[in-house]
Amino acid sequence: MATLMIRGIKVNVKIWNEQAKDTLVLLHGFTGTMNTWEKVIEYLPDTIKIVAIDLIGHGKTEAPMDESRYTMIEQVKDLEEIFNQLDLQYFTLLGYSMGGRVALSYAARFPKRIKQLILESSSPGLETEEEQIARRRADEKLADEIEEKGIEWFVDKWENLPLFATQKK
Repeated sequence: MATLMIRGIKVNVKIWNEQAKDTLVLLHGFTGTMNTWEKVIEYLPDTIKIVAIDLIGHGKTEAPMDESRYTMIEQVKDLEEIFNQLDLQYFTLLGYSMGGRVALSYAARFPKRIKQLILESSSPGLETEEEQIARRRADEKLADEIEEKGIEWFVDKWENLPLFATQKK
């Protein structure tokens, strides 16, 4: 595991198979960490260099108080600096959920870096302004609930959504 200083914050990164030629970068979902990928990594060949990153405010990466650091463009800038520091020029980028949206935004800005883009349970976002406003309101309400009830409450609520029922088996 390594800690990189990226644009004023400490970012947690872990690399497997450092000498391998092809690289796969893994970005986790909201409330996740690089540990999300442990079971997946077990099935990957050791001929692939694997880079897992704790995104800003997650895992062992710092969570700055400045809200502007959490915008998509800032996260994309953080990734670009991480990839520069790790000397990653051309790689496969895999993102799950929130990490998928970050991966998609990165790929749109730096397409020449991306060998393959893999998105799991991700979308580019909502199309209409009405949908975006409604989502913002719902997200603000949820953020208030998380602040009031705690992150453990949110994770429990999230894990018990009908969508994840089959995973409990």
